[in-house]
Amino acid sequence: MEGILLPVCSLFFSGLLLYVYFSKDRVNLLENKMYSWMIMCSFVDSLLVCILQSIAFFYQPGFLDFIISLLNKLDFAMLILICNCIFNYIAIITLPEFKKKYKKYRIPFMITDIIIFIFIFFGNVEAIKSGNSYTASGSAVLMAELLCGLYLLMTLVIVLFNLKKVDKRYFFVFVMLFLLIGVLIVVNINPYLIWVSIIVCFVNYIMYFTIDNPDVKMIQQLNAAKDAAE
Repeated sequence: MEGILLPVCSLFFSGLLLYVYFSKDRVNLLENKMYSWMIMCSFVDSLLVCILQSIAFFYQPGFLDFIISLLNKLDFAMLILICNCIFNYIAIITLPEFKKKYKKYRIPFMITDIIIFIFIFFGNVEAIKSGNSYTASGSAVLMAELLCGLYLLMTLVIVLFNLKKVDKRYFFVFVMLFLLIGVLIVVNINPYLIWVSIIVCFVNYIMYFTIDNPDVKMIQQLNAAKDAAE
């Protein structure tokens, strides 16, 4: 039973954040769209993990293998999209040139993601159960972890090489990046720890209260319009 507690908490708080964020007026910015996709993928990821952990209570080898494999692959796709959104979000708010040419830059990343998704959906997922705990291994898991880790490392490199441009908000960017990289390492050490969805949810909240609060951005836009008018 304990294996489903964290995913359920993540599902509840992800849904709550989703409701609060989309119930507010927001400035139509590219980074806001990235964050919107990120919290939607996080909610779907939490839902998939809850379903998988529920199935794990009565899972037996050979029973529901196809469904479990498919749900895991969808979950991996959501995690890759989340890391992709984090990379794009930080690159957009850090590098003005990246923001201006985003449509051009996103093409190679989309191609890379599609290729990885194909490998994942044709890859192997092996369900492993220990007591009431459940995890998965196989080539699809490895591909997902490698791409997520690559996106997070690229994000960290962008911030580190642009320290002169960043402000105090980036302290929280470092916090969330180290949390995500740390959870990837911990899950590889002990795959039965179902921490990924709750850590992603926590990162979403960090971003909401520090660098993507719609109220703050609305005030910033109003102040900029006021200054321009004066």
